[in-house]
Amino acid sequence: MKEFDQKMMDTLQAYLQHHNNHVTQQYACDKEFGILRNISRAQEEALFGKMKSFEATVDQIIASSKQFEQRYKADLEKLLSTNEQILSINSDMKVQLKSLQEELKQVHINVIPPSCASVNSKDTDTFYINPSGWEGNSFLVLCNFENNFNLGGGWTVFQRRIDGYVSFYQNWTMYKNGFGEVNDEHWLGLERLNAMTKSGRHELLVLLEDFDGNKRYALYDDFKVGNEAEKYKLTVGKYSGTAGDSLTNHNGMMFSTSDQDNDLV
Repeated sequence: MKEFDQKMMDTLQAYLQHHNNHVTQQYACDKEFGILRNISRAQEEALFGKMKSFEATVDQIIASSKQFEQRYKADLEKLLSTNEQILSINSDMKVQLKSLQEELKQVHINVIPPSCASVNSKDTDTFYINPSGWEGNSFLVLCNFENNFNLGGGWTVFQRRIDGYVSFYQNWTMYKNGFGEVNDEHWLGLERLNAMTKSGRHELLVLLEDFDGNKRYALYDDFKVGNEAEKYKLTVGKYSGTAGDSLTNHNGMMFSTSDQDNDLV
């Protein structure tokens, strides 16, 4: 019986020990769970705070974006309005500029004479002229106002030869555009001659002077030079003078140079 009681006591003690261990473990688990729950709650609160802060930031970004959009629309409308004004001003300026150019062109025509015959001077000198219909810039010419053979002054010199210093053996382009200096030996240019003679009636005076001062002249009562498409065809009228008629046989002929012979065309 004692032995049985002893076993029961041992069993009971073992059970109590096991129960105590279980309670201890349960307490430890509850404590750990409480700690974890507190940590979780703190993390949850921190996360919630971050979410609130994030939401506030997003709201600020949205508000700033709306403000920027409003400012952008306002600036864009202002820019478009300004651009329309600029286009309108630009269009008006183009019209005004065109009108001014026409006025300036007319002033240029009125101020610069079309030939030496219209130059208000009595002295032989160089002057700028702007022939009627000439589309280029006005150009410098030598105007002869000497009253040779009582033929009057105001002659536009387009060819002058003195001592042979300037070679007149030139190509087509040189004769087209001119060469030499107007105060010295020179050729004014076929393009300019065409512009000078294509409108109205013009006379041609050829003056010859030898080294002894003896002078002769040839006068043609009509003179015209065609355009380049016509190979600068020569037209001369009736001859009079003392130098001899050297151009009537060339009437209606095209111009020729060292690199373009049109005599055989």
